[in-house]
Amino acid sequence: MDQLTILRSHAIAAKHVRATKSGQLELLPVRMSSLFDVEQQNVRSLQDLYERLCRLQEDPKRFVIRGVLAPDRPVKGVRRTSRANSDQPANFAACSRQWLMVDLDGIPLPSEWQDFEQHTPEILDHVVSLLPPEFAGVAFAYQWSGSMGFKNDEIRLHLWFWLDNPVSDQEAKAWLQETPVDLSVFNAVQPHFTAAPILENGVKDPVVKRLGLHNPSGFRLSVQPPSDLSDRALRPRHCQHRSDTDRLDVQGIIRDPDTGLVIDGRERFMLLKSNDATCELMRGRSKKGDFPDLTEIADLTWELFSAEADVSDNKWSYSHALSEAERRRDELKTERYSFQSRADTTMLLPACEPFTRLSPVDASQGQNRLNSALTDFFAEIEHSPRLALRITTGAGKTYSTLKHLRNYLASSLGKTVEVYVPRHDLAEQYVQEIERLGGFNAEVIHVMPRTGGPRRELPVLCDRPDYVRGLEQEGLSVYGNACSADDGEKCAYFDSCRYLKQFRDVDVSTDNHGNVVRIMVHQYLRLPRNQLMSRPDLVVIDEAFFNEVVDTQTEIPLHEIRTHIRTGNIPDLGRKISNALEDGEPLLKSLRSEGIHPSDLEEVRLDHLLPSFPFEPERQSKPKTTGDPVLFRSLKTLLRILREEMRLQPHRDEVPRIVYALSRKSGQVARLAYVQGLLIPENCAVLCLDATADHRLLEPLLGAVDLERIDVKQNAGIVQVYDRTGSKAHWNGPTGDVEKLAEVLNTWAEFGEPPLVVSHKDLADKLRESDDIASDVKINHFAALRGSNDAEDCSAIFIAGRNMPPPFEVDLKARALFWDDEEPLQHDAAARPSGLSEPSERLPVQLRGYVQSSRNPMPQSGVMVPSFSDHRIEAIHAQIRDAETMQAIGRLRLVHSPYRKRVFLLSNLPVEVEVDELVAFDELMPDRLEMEMMRKGNIPLTPLGLMKMRPDLASSKATAEKLLQRSCIGDVDFLRAGPELIATGAVVLSFKAENAGRRRTHRHLFLLGNHSGQREPHLNHGLTSVGHFSLDRAVRFLEEGDPQVEGSGWAGVSDPQIEEVFNSDAP
Repeated sequence: MDQLTILRSHAIAAKHVRATKSGQLELLPVRMSSLFDVEQQNVRSLQDLYERLCRLQEDPKRFVIRGVLAPDRPVKGVRRTSRANSDQPANFAACSRQWLMVDLDGIPLPSEWQDFEQHTPEILDHVVSLLPPEFAGVAFAYQWSGSMGFKNDEIRLHLWFWLDNPVSDQEAKAWLQETPVDLSVFNAVQPHFTAAPILENGVKDPVVKRLGLHNPSGFRLSVQPPSDLSDRALRPRHCQHRSDTDRLDVQGIIRDPDTGLVIDGRERFMLLKSNDATCELMRGRSKKGDFPDLTEIADLTWELFSAEADVSDNKWSYSHALSEAERRRDELKTERYSFQSRADTTMLLPACEPFTRLSPVDASQGQNRLNSALTDFFAEIEHSPRLALRITTGAGKTYSTLKHLRNYLASSLGKTVEVYVPRHDLAEQYVQEIERLGGFNAEVIHVMPRTGGPRRELPVLCDRPDYVRGLEQEGLSVYGNACSADDGEKCAYFDSCRYLKQFRDVDVSTDNHGNVVRIMVHQYLRLPRNQLMSRPDLVVIDEAFFNEVVDTQTEIPLHEIRTHIRTGNIPDLGRKISNALEDGEPLLKSLRSEGIHPSDLEEVRLDHLLPSFPFEPERQSKPKTTGDPVLFRSLKTLLRILREEMRLQPHRDEVPRIVYALSRKSGQVARLAYVQGLLIPENCAVLCLDATADHRLLEPLLGAVDLERIDVKQNAGIVQVYDRTGSKAHWNGPTGDVEKLAEVLNTWAEFGEPPLVVSHKDLADKLRESDDIASDVKINHFAALRGSNDAEDCSAIFIAGRNMPPPFEVDLKARALFWDDEEPLQHDAAARPSGLSEPSERLPVQLRGYVQSSRNPMPQSGVMVPSFSDHRIEAIHAQIRDAETMQAIGRLRLVHSPYRKRVFLLSNLPVEVEVDELVAFDELMPDRLEMEMMRKGNIPLTPLGLMKMRPDLASSKATAEKLLQRSCIGDVDFLRAGPELIATGAVVLSFKAENAGRRRTHRHLFLLGNHSGQREPHLNHGLTSVGHFSLDRAVRFLEEGDPQVEGSGWAGVSDPQIEEVFNSDAP
């Protein structure tokens, strides 16, 4: 017998489908409350399980989880958490289950099965064939997902099986990891949704029968799990395969866990191996046109492919390698890819697909989805929801959130709202935005620090600033040592303190209704809540915050551990700990072998390190203290980590959060990694607003969080370089690229578009100090961009720089967040501490495809990106590395820009933006045709037109095609939205002309030199005249040619029409 853990919320836990005003169907994601009532129901067989599911299908407020309620936890009003935090134990624990729900999603639905209900048996047999062989011929319950029938492009299906014996979450993941199953359901608190969709506005359910039993021929009633499943569960799952050449497999490549051979995604793998083969064969070739022949590429591709792919099913052969080789050979001949570079990480390569999938909507749709998500969230605040909104920066999330907050407070009494932002200047912007909105029924407080902040640029609120600064320098608690002592004694200024006033309850008035909104910096998230702070009803966290609550900088010299960690029974306890660290022995295993238990660690006394000084309520000068408060706190933390890991991870040998390292200052040290603070009450609503939010990083800190992603189109032409990594080290090093960048910026300025360059501060200062930069080039750095109008006023923006943290620092943060995961972290050698890793060790690289727009002329392309083997560590890496670029792009206000701006990314890292053009760094100059257009006032827009009117630029069809391909001149939408480039106004003239006996239509662009233009995103088509533009004069020019260009001109121009007009205000 087994049990179903069923959670019930007051809110609907099912998909909503409704008809919009236009008649289209809209599928809304499930948005649950955060507090649940828990019930356990016994199940004894597949039939029993099916009957339970039939009842659950009719109840939209219930769903199932795999976990079990932890001992001594309540059954009412429980949050869905499986991790303990600083003030609350975990509510649910993982357990083995005899039932198994398999969530299948994203499987293509063949066109002949579009009427899927009529083909249910075939579809069920098909999806079972994708599962391990143990599932064949077994009966099961099936349920079409809530979106099936409304989205029929893919198979979306839940299968429920009964097993011969229970399996754990880790065993289920190991069993099904090489299948198209969503492995996230094998988690103690992951919802298994069971209700039918909620249909609104008269929508009919196209699915007659969403739940049923499937009994295949000769069926069995239960599945026999593999006998070695427990062994399989011990193998690393989060770690991607790393080849001997330090390559990580791309997405979609699946290997057999026993043989290591690729068994799925072999088409992608063939492309990768053909890339590798071509790069290898091109190495050392410098002569133009010196390419390997087709057979060489095919032979090496097949050799590399067959060495790592399973070809025993005879579905892949040498002919497939030959086909890929033909593509690579063609790419070499056309110079689309060179397959050569100074480094693997600066070579543009053919790629399988974009690394990130975007589904951008327009600004209006994005706003509607944002408002819908916020409306639902604020309606549920009393039930403590937790929501992360991942929406494109600049889409208006802050403004929309404040409007919904204002509406919420309008009907609320005595509510406390805490808003956390990265910096004080942003807190002040929040205050100003609230004042502009008006109508806030709340006291709004920008919480300032006591002593003016580290730079002393803020008001000093404490009446004893020197005394408090002395405590802060010693790392001592300020509130308990300067404001209010444990014995009740208080600071002489306690009642009148301007700092403490920020946290006192507000006086109720008709203006505030007793509500208060406190706006604080992220730093307060990791500080203990002082006794005056009331429990918040709502916490809003703007931007990523995990760096503020993860401490990886604590270092303890090993000699201090040996000296101070001892007990009466184990006087050499500190030596045992330090020796294990120094010798590289697994610390937990070593302590257990010595018979050391958590209770022994609790007996360690560090009283001699405690700071000792009297509470002096009136003292102004720095206090005189004894002891070592920093060392005391560090050693207490180390002992706490050891106790936690010995108790919670009894089967492990290592302590992930304590790492042996070498320090320039202290020599041999123990480096600690842990989460500090984040004392957000359990029964508090939390809203995270972050353009890079990742549930993998949020859930270890906040528990179960619903994440809604809204990608919004940005009005920009994105050009990205592929042959520069763009790291700070690159720009600060002796590469000469700073001088090249200055030349590019100056050329754009001379060209009529004064550019803005945004970089890290060192590079910005270097550019500001340069005598070579034109005066109208604007320069800014990342931290100072918010609040500046530079980005709004510029139409050409260069983003130079990318944050590339040392691998060891990233690895430490992962240890702090994921130390208690069921599967241990997998650490790359390059992430070992400085001094312990070899200088030649580098992170492995992975081919990542760019998100390319429909305007991008290149086939799907990508670059090799240094990446961690473990997905969880790489998630932190991406958050840190990508944040600066994404924030800078967001600050450009591209979503609501009235015209399309040009954005140049001077780093080749693929990020979550649609790239219109991929270029080499040296190609950043305004393109040749643009320059000629501005110089001459006109330019042909077809290859033959270039050859006829500008033979000085293009004497052959191939040259003409290449010039047009690399230019934005042919992009009419881009020209129409352009600013100063066509400020004089322009028209596109279409006409017919004869060449080699054939008449075809051609196009030519003319600038309107007598008109001043304006930026306009749209314009009507089909005009035949405009202002002072002379059609006759234009035709004559086309027929006679440019007098300054020998041999130019068409013969017999006819049917001239003004096809497009840009930015003309002609009378």
